[in-house]
Amino acid sequence: MWRPGDVLVVLAGAGLVLGLAVGIYSNDRIDSVHIVSHSHGPLDLPAWQETRLDIEGPLGTTSIEVDGGRARIVSSPCRQKLCIKRGWLTSAGATVACLPNRVSVSLQGADADIDALAF
Repeated sequence: MWRPGDVLVVLAGAGLVLGLAVGIYSNDRIDSVHIVSHSHGPLDLPAWQETRLDIEGPLGTTSIEVDGGRARIVSSPCRQKLCIKRGWLTSAGATVACLPNRVSVSLQGADADIDALAF
């Protein structure tokens, strides 16, 4: 038989678990996509606007795609293609760089886990 205190403890526990799950798995607020390249300098784009850019670097063209608050490098002339294999950036502070072609992409937002980056 359940007592009123038992029901209260179960409801409080369920509320705590739900609150933690929402806090952990909710998306960070992403404001913009910050692109830095050797030839163009810094560029900020709205994160929620669908965009595809071709950025020229020392090795050739790096293609960047922005879609629905996320960004990725689609193609690049580097040898190992690590920047392409990184896939979609989805959280504030996430960064991908094609160092041989001197292009970097990062998501900017208020909840970024990283406060500084240099390369």
